[in-house]
Amino acid sequence: TGSGGDYGNGAVFEASPPPDVPVYLAVNQQPTDTTAGSVISSITVAIDDSNGQPVTADASTVTVRLGDSSRPADLAGTTTATVINGIATFDNLSLTAAGTYTLSFSDDTLLSTKSASFEVLPSAATQLVFATKPAGGPAGSQMPAVNVDVEDQYGNIVTSDGSNVTLAASGFDGTLTVAAQDGVAIFGDLSSTIAGAYTLTA
Repeated sequence: TGSGGDYGNGAVFEASPPPDVPVYLAVNQQPTDTTAGSVISSITVAIDDSNGQPVTADASTVTVRLGDSSRPADLAGTTTATVINGIATFDNLSLTAAGTYTLSFSDDTLLSTKSASFEVLPSAATQLVFATKPAGGPAGSQMPAVNVDVEDQYGNIVTSDGSNVTLAASGFDGTLTVAAQDGVAIFGDLSSTIAGAYTLTA
């Protein structure tokens, strides 16, 4: 027999998993901002138990992929890591497309988790690209604006670039040297002086 309390009332409670049983993933070391083509700083992901402690006996595999992305991109590097002492380490990941990203991590039946967001910035400027190509027209008439992008080796516009861009062209009037703004040089007052076919070179 028993006395007092709610004996026999069937109180409902929720039991937590015992310690040392893998429950969820946690990003211990977050990715930091980097430049296009450079290796992202080492990222560590823990396999934690219900108390938030790494399950050191776990030897499963964690997979990483792109999470949120401001533009289409491919994640390069080793995208799977074996857990050692409860920790998976990713130390050779990189992206070549400048933008804002998060990374998503998964491990079989455990709940996936995302990293904090980070930026991939353009690398050093290496090339000039005509974003808006010259359009023909009557001699002496002003042509539509010609845009020249200052880009890195991966095709990202180097938005920090403000250098002068010069067009090499004979038979043209207008401003042939323009300072780039946010990585784009805009030539807005060009006109051909003589009828014929021309090539502009930046």
